[in-house]
Formats: sequence, C-alpha cells, structure tokens
Amino acid sequence: MPNRRTTARALARHAERLGLSVDEHYASTGSIYLMIAASNGDAVKIRVADHAPCYDCDYSCDALEGTLNGAKSFVARWLAGRRAADPTLDEELAEFDEEQAALERLRADLRRLVRTYRLTRGEHIPGPSGEPWWPMALALRAAREDNPASMQAEIDRIRAARAALA
Repeated sequence: MPNRRTTARALARHAERLGLSVDEHYASTGSIYLMIAASNGDAVKIRVADHAPCYDCDYSCDALEGTLNGAKSFVARWLAGRRAADPTLDEELAEFDEEQAALERLRADLRRLVRTYRLTRGEHIPGPSGEPWWPMALALRAAREDNPASMQAEIDRIRAARAALA
C-alpha cells in the first residue's frame, strides 16, 4: 500500500472529481481522516492509515481492511445513494458531470495535439527567431491541471505554431 498521504490525496482527488468537497483531519496516531461531503450537507468519513482503526469511520482504507480502490467504490456508491434520494443534488451534480466531461474532452484534445506535434515537429515550439522555445512538457503539465483556461492556452499555442510552420 502506498503511503498514507499519497493514498489520501488520490482519494480526495477522486471525490473532488465527483463534485464533492473534502476536508482532511489528522489524528495523533498518524491516520488521515477525510470528511467527504456533498453540497446538501451529507457527509461520509473515510480513514486512511497503516494500522487498525481506533476511532469511528464509515470506511477504513488501511493495510488490514480496505484499499484505495475499495474506498473509491465506497464513495461512488454512497454518492449514487445520495443522488437518488435528493433530486436537487442530482441536478447540481449533473451540471458538474457535464463540466467534467468538457474538461476531459479538452484534456484529450491537448494530449492529442502534443503527441502529433512531437511526432511531426519535435519537442519544442520555436520562438520568434526560430530557436527552440516552448517545451511540449509544459503543455502536458497543463493537461494534468483542472484549469480549462490553461489547457486552452496551450492548445492555441500549439495550433498557432503548427500554422506558422506549415
């Protein structure tokens, strides 16, 4: 099992991508407790640790009982139950799902452009005087972020460079 911090961050990112808010708490035992909440106030407590539970939680992700994938499944099932019980929450999350789908399409476009540019033009976008200037690695870094503006800026930069070199 990866270290607690890595596991907690992966689970928090998963929850945030589902449209949930995450609040982290640290116990004196080294356990990390994630309070994962929906916008309607419903919450679930997930524990990430390397030892047996000492305190109450809804799911324990540790070397003894649960796994990161189990915790992700637990959160997804919990959220599905909340969505079924609360139509307002379902509508909010449906909008969030659409935004995430648009973000994934943008991310896929950027990765495809980077891959194509690397194969046809190389590793850098040339600067004004023709020297290698903007590395493709920076464009790929933008694809890892959840910022549509930075991804779109990289897409525009690559398209402009391809047009200038054509």
